[in-house]
Amino acid sequence: CNAMTWHKRQHTYDNTDEMKHPLDSECWKELDRCHPQFVVDPQFAVDPRNVRLVLSSDGFDPFDKKEYSCWPVMLSPLNLPPTLCLQRKFIFLSMLVPGPKSATRSIDVFLRPLLMS
Repeated sequence: CNAMTWHKRQHTYDNTDEMKHPLDSECWKELDRCHPQFVVDPQFAVDPRNVRLVLSSDGFDPFDKKEYSCWPVMLSPLNLPPTLCLQRKFIFLSMLVPGPKSATRSIDVFLRPLLMS
């Protein structure tokens, strides 16, 4: 799909301090600079078809009783153009972390299978 390679083919830099897409962020550039060791094949890193995902989560109490929490973990591809990047149809619910208390301290246990796959 052409939209998934937009970040390599059509993104233009306008030399402003305004971030129009996550591609403009320092984090994206830092990831490219500092972590080539995770790539076995050097050609893999420069392939525009590689998918970069953003992971987000925020807990809530589904019953308003402060006795239970639920933490949805969502993924969204950042390769897409800004107009598509965070549209509902491109946000994927990857897991729900349930529990009687906040999962902030132990959420890494739940995320490990997702990040290691």
